[in-house]
Amino acid sequence: MLEDLHAATHRDPALYGHRKLEAILYPGVWAVWIHRLANRLHRRRIPFLPRLISQLARTLTGIEIHPGARIGRRLFIDHGAGVVIGETAVIGDDVTLYHRVTLGGRGFQSDAKGTPRHPVLGNRVTVGVGASILGHVHVSDDASIGAHALVLADVPAGARVHVTPSIVRREPVPSIHPNVLSLIGSTPLVSLSRFGAALPARLTAKLESANPGGSVKDRIARAMIEAAEDAGLLRPGAHIIEPTSGNTGIGLAMVAAAKGYRLTLTMPESMSAERRALLAAYGAELVLTPAALGMKGAIAEAERLAAEHGWFMPQQFANPANPDIHLRTTAQEIWDDTAGEIDMLVCGVGTGGTITGVGRFLRDKKPHVRVIAVEPTESAVLSGQAPGPHGIQGIGAGFVPEVLDTGVYDEVMRVTVDQARDAARRLARTEGILAGVSAGAALHAASTAAARPENDGRLVVVVLPDTGERYLSTPLFTQ
Repeated sequence: MLEDLHAATHRDPALYGHRKLEAILYPGVWAVWIHRLANRLHRRRIPFLPRLISQLARTLTGIEIHPGARIGRRLFIDHGAGVVIGETAVIGDDVTLYHRVTLGGRGFQSDAKGTPRHPVLGNRVTVGVGASILGHVHVSDDASIGAHALVLADVPAGARVHVTPSIVRREPVPSIHPNVLSLIGSTPLVSLSRFGAALPARLTAKLESANPGGSVKDRIARAMIEAAEDAGLLRPGAHIIEPTSGNTGIGLAMVAAAKGYRLTLTMPESMSAERRALLAAYGAELVLTPAALGMKGAIAEAERLAAEHGWFMPQQFANPANPDIHLRTTAQEIWDDTAGEIDMLVCGVGTGGTITGVGRFLRDKKPHVRVIAVEPTESAVLSGQAPGPHGIQGIGAGFVPEVLDTGVYDEVMRVTVDQARDAARRLARTEGILAGVSAGAALHAASTAAARPENDGRLVVVVLPDTGERYLSTPLFTQ
């Protein structure tokens, strides 16, 4: 509250540096204070009261802020009569809004028409009198929107939109990607409102199946190969070999095909028929190892073949490019899509790259974020138990990977194969999202954590690594 008052006394020339008592009388200051209370109640899913509080604020101040809107620190609404901030609006720090500004349409009125809007304002943005910012528009840091502007497209950092009246429209822009590799990343974050309807926390899922190769491993496949190219370890026509539980192999096969490399993959014979067929379709050669040996057996065979033939092995379990790509891309996407409001990350551990990269990023940005690692009950190595065979493909390698930062997570949750399958099946039937068995394991753990009373109102993000189409021949969908 004091920060909002400070913003008023420093951004209104009539009050600059003093007269805080006069600033307290500003309708904009009161509207922001009341909204912060309403938003806190809204996030805790308390019914009716947040809307009543926001309606009272509108009556008293003439400023309408939906309780679901997310506003940053030190928001200053100057002479704010007629300001409307919609339910899905996101506002950064040190933003200034003048009167009759509209962000995303009407707020909470019961007779409101149209679909929800979702404008996002960065830090230090100024929006002039009567301006409207509508739709899924991002106004970047330090931009300035002039009076009566109608903004319908993204505004770059530092831009000045000061033509009055002015309209910023989305114009058709040619968008032909140079190759399939440029499609990797920027995967969606989806609310699991039906799956998690009974949970006190808000449950969301990062759908890594939206990558062109169908899994989170597309990210590290490209990163490891391009890091090797930059280091001079790969030349045109080179031969690559890698031990993989399936998805990394598919990602490597896609990248190798796009770049013209030969690829041999070693993998446990327990991997699904769909994965093997996909790898062969990309032109990869497969070497199957005994299922009882797990990933240790696949790694040993890959190392033997690499030494014998002089092939390059990316070594996903030890390659620093693995967690680094997640720190630079996956983590940033989650942070941006939640506007920094993430309270908990839940992630299965295979190589450990995803949880290490994303976890380190979140620890730096928001130290109190809770990070939960997920492993199979039948091979709970991270919990200090002995490795063993299990049915959750993609996690539970049977050893602690070199790239895994065991200090980045707060808790390890163990999930049985039956629990993982049940969660994946229920996800398909409640949300229409077909995910794999390791996604089911992470989802079971996430819903268990989200059910804890202390997590009421918190935002939980669970990473779903791949699509369920790779498991149609397995007990996940055949039993």
